[in-house]
Amino acid sequence: MPDALHEAPFQERASANQAEKAAIARAAAPLLLEGQTCFVDAGTTTAMLATELGRLVGLTVITNSLEVAARRQALCPQEATILLGGRLLSAVPATYGDGTVAEIARYTADIAILSPVGVSAAQGATDYLTHEAEVARAMVARSRRTLVLADHSKIGAESRVQFCPCPRIDVLVTDAGADAAVLAALRTAGIGSIVRASLA
Repeated sequence: MPDALHEAPFQERASANQAEKAAIARAAAPLLLEGQTCFVDAGTTTAMLATELGRLVGLTVITNSLEVAARRQALCPQEATILLGGRLLSAVPATYGDGTVAEIARYTADIAILSPVGVSAAQGATDYLTHEAEVARAMVARSRRTLVLADHSKIGAESRVQFCPCPRIDVLVTDAGADAAVLAALRTAGIGSIVRASLA
């Protein structure tokens, strides 16, 4: 099993598996529908998705990620983008804490789009930092559906804090490098559907 217990710094993670993350973002975008309200958490893959979100019209995007909010606003200023308040992280461009979680509770979203540290059959989606997991867990609780974005390095991996069990994950989008046997175990564990993005 890949070791995801220790999470690398944000900038280091942002430069890893960029082609795979871009492919995942492209595959995830068509799963969203005009008129939907979406929660988006702060992760390196969701940051990549922000460019795709900037090309979609008719979405309301609610996020704790400064990068997601800034990219979408720059690309699509006429669309609704809501940045959640809270404390600022020093290592990650995002808000977190009780204020952020309280703001999430004000909304009901059609879908939560999340980028975990690991996804395993036993634990579902997990994060390394408690405050990041609390934000993701709150987004899941206030959403009708959950979409998880995870490149192959995260598939089968487990970190410290669970925020979403497999049966609560409606769609997992990963890349072609993900281990087929692990993906089969994730399906058995209750993930609704799995999309494997092609790099081509």
